[in-house]
Amino acid sequence: MKLILGLLAAVLLTSCHGTLTEQIAEEEIKLAISEQQDAWNAGDIELFMSWYKNDENISFATSGGVLKGYDQLLKRYEKSYPNKEKMGRLEFELMEYIPAGENYAVLVGKWILYRANDTPQGYFSLLWERTDAGWKIIHDHTS
Repeated sequence: MKLILGLLAAVLLTSCHGTLTEQIAEEEIKLAISEQQDAWNAGDIELFMSWYKNDENISFATSGGVLKGYDQLLKRYEKSYPNKEKMGRLEFELMEYIPAGENYAVLVGKWILYRANDTPQGYFSLLWERTDAGWKIIHDHTS
């Protein structure tokens, strides 16, 4: 009886809110960005970067232009945020999750960086890809 009720609940959930696979993907990506935020707040840029796909084809778009490749993005972060004071405390406010096929999804949100003398903030859209190593960011558009 419990098995039947569990299956019925799963069917109802998937019919109301997308497929169970999409729901699991959304939760995995939300967990990943939460862990990424924690890495930033611990002052660990390399761990923060581990949620980006280590690939020469990933891209990062800002008002200053587009960077290509994991190594270029890592260098940008290390140059822009050389210490914990510059890194501040990061908060993400998630706004929208958009499934984009079985192995891709977009996450849209707001970022806020709390530092001693300022509080820069803006918006982001991240294109995630499901890889053998889990969900990884392959395109980041941050303003």
